[in-house]
Amino acid sequence: MTDLRAALRHAGRAQPKPLKRVKVKKRIRAKSKRKMKLHDADKLFSTYIRTRDGWACTRCGSPVMPQCAHLHSRVYRAIRFNPDNATTLCKGCHVMFTHRPIEWQDWCEERWPGRLALLRVQALGAHEHPNYGEICDWLQAALGVRGGG
Repeated sequence: MTDLRAALRHAGRAQPKPLKRVKVKKRIRAKSKRKMKLHDADKLFSTYIRTRDGWACTRCGSPVMPQCAHLHSRVYRAIRFNPDNATTLCKGCHVMFTHRPIEWQDWCEERWPGRLALLRVQALGAHEHPNYGEICDWLQAALGVRGGG
């Protein structure tokens, strides 16, 4: 009973306001600039691949929701922006192959014999960060797009 009375006594009192966090302006670091350029390069590369493939799935021919699909993961910097490491797939084919990697490898090997092995060697060769600015310039020139800075 005393706990209830104490709770009722304190219920009418205002609670102290939480402290406000002071926003600190952060410097844009080289890493975040590189990430911004990486994002730009990814968007341009995706557009380049889909344009090259006629904005249609290379497996089923569907023009609905074409996506850029990498033969080997984008994790490998040396081949991330290699046009031989990408193709256009519709959303359905892309999801199916994402969940069925063995079928993906079989389909790629049937369509482009020897390409997966060659890309694998290239992927394991380099480890440094590519110059994303140069990649963006190359892709913009290939697409006939003017650079925005």
